Amino acid sequence: MPVLPDARCLDLFAGSGALGFEALSRGASRCVLVENNPEAVRYLQASAALLGATGAELVCAEALRWIDETSRQFDIVFLDPPFADSDLLIIDIAEILKRRRLLALQGWIYLEQSRDRPLPALPGLELNREQCAGQVRASLWRSAAIEAD
Repeated sequence: MPVLPDARCLDLFAGSGALGFEALSRGASRCVLVENNPEAVRYLQASAALLGATGAELVCAEALRWIDETSRQFDIVFLDPPFADSDLLIIDIAEILKRRRLLALQGWIYLEQSRDRPLPALPGLELNREQCAGQVRASLWRSAAIEAD
């Protein structure tokens, strides 16, 4: 919560947009919501209009491809991939974020995954906290100190 004011957020696998829209309602300056389902993107457009979410940018694209092509940097990244595909996706996304320096220094990643899956080892990130509710494990990660090149 204290890092949300003026934060630049990315909501990958946006789905309903709940995470991104909540961040905007709590003071984030902008949030890019990436969703590959065109019908879900139409729903996101309607929701953004209804909520007056002027800081929302909606993108219809596949998450891995989009982050591998963007040059933007984010303070907070929300990851809620489909549980069936999440293990490899989470690792791949974390590696791309680190390699391309898309997560700001002292940036955060909020991750949701199936409770029955172990926490991943995420490159360049340190686990801050985790909790489980129902079938979901939520974890909060912070970017580790980046070594000088």
